[in-house]
Formats: sequence, C-alpha cells, structure tokens
Amino acid sequence: MISTRADLFARTAITRHYDIHDLLETRWHATRKERAKLAEAIMRLITDTVDNENWGDGGGRIHISHDRLWVKQTPENHRQIVNLLQQLRVNYRVEPPTRNSEPFEDE
Repeated sequence: MISTRADLFARTAITRHYDIHDLLETRWHATRKERAKLAEAIMRLITDTVDNENWGDGGGRIHISHDRLWVKQTPENHRQIVNLLQQLRVNYRVEPPTRNSEPFEDE
C-alpha cells in the first residue's frame, strides 16, 4: 500500500494552541485592528516558512482566537513553530507568557 503525504498528515496531525498575547502586545497602545494585522502577519510567517506546502489543501490549519494560535499540524512542524515563536520573542525582546505558556495538545 502506497502512503501519500495526505495520508501521513491525517495519521500524525495534532492540534495545539500557542499563547501569543506577548507578541501582540506592544509598548504603545495598539488598536484591535493593529493587533489583528500583527496576528495575520505572524500566521502568514508561519505558513510561509514552516513546511509551506502542508497548509490549506495540504491539511494544515491555523487560526487565532483570544490571542492564541490554534494549529493543526504534524509534530515536526509543531516543533518548528515553537522554534519560530521563540525566535520572534528573542528578536523583539519579548518575555514569553507565564500563563499556560506551553503548547497545549487537544485530545
């Protein structure tokens, strides 16, 4: 039996959420519209740089709700997302969130 990339994704994909409120908060008082634009930019950065063929029709999903990114992806891609978010925090000198900062895996 030949396993396709879609089959592999379906068997291994998990949903996790990432608290990014720290990346959306700014030193100035950003409007909701500005925060939404920043959230969209972060999601676009992730989908453009982390296995960019494995989103949308490839199976991966990403959306934001209440300052959390909800991502359905493979474990390897989740590791890359964690690394990317850590790099953003270092580059922008942002302290990581203390409230439930670990990725959460839905069962």
